[in-house]
Amino acid sequence: DDMRIVMASDFHLGLLSGKGHLEKFVALSNEQNPDLVLLPGDIVDDSPKRFVEKDMGEVMKNLKATYGVYGVLGNHEYYGNEIPEFKKEMAEANVKILMDETILVANRFYLTGREDVTNKNRLALKEMQPEKENLPWFVMNHTPLDMDEPARLGVDFHVSGHTHRGQMWPNHLITERTFELDYGLLKKEQLHALVSSGFGFWGPPTRIGSRSELWVID
Repeated sequence: DDMRIVMASDFHLGLLSGKGHLEKFVALSNEQNPDLVLLPGDIVDDSPKRFVEKDMGEVMKNLKATYGVYGVLGNHEYYGNEIPEFKKEMAEANVKILMDETILVANRFYLTGREDVTNKNRLALKEMQPEKENLPWFVMNHTPLDMDEPARLGVDFHVSGHTHRGQMWPNHLITERTFELDYGLLKKEQLHALVSSGFGFWGPPTRIGSRSELWVID
């Protein structure tokens, strides 16, 4: 059956990327009537304190999706070192954070959320392989370091962020050299991998040669 997914990464919600930016995302996402919303990491900028202080959870709660809203940790959630508090705030905002786990959603597809590569003890993807191979396998992994492993293991759909597509020209020349896929779509065997430039920004609220975006995937 057809399914529509909204994917957005790298909000960096905090001082500069704030409540208004999140409200814009929620409105844009809900306009798409998605079946699933995926938020692959760096949702907050290090600490969730400003997310709490500015009551952004009440905005996030307004996201609508048939099968729910799911996220993973990015490197900045690790930098903040407040992961239990972050996960609690996300749960209250109806966002389920997956940490090295695979779940079966509505008996339609498997969804894996990986710990970020910042966690040197994260599980290998093979350890989270689904039991039934006849259902689609979706994976969220904040940092798109390796596309060979998910292709080899039979992942169908893989989403990441992290790169910001360099955010400001000419930094994209660095991300292009660092990652096999630093932005856009890559098809490898049955794998469809997507990397977004992110909905927010890191540091100065400026983009040159990249854009703030969400992906709508049918």
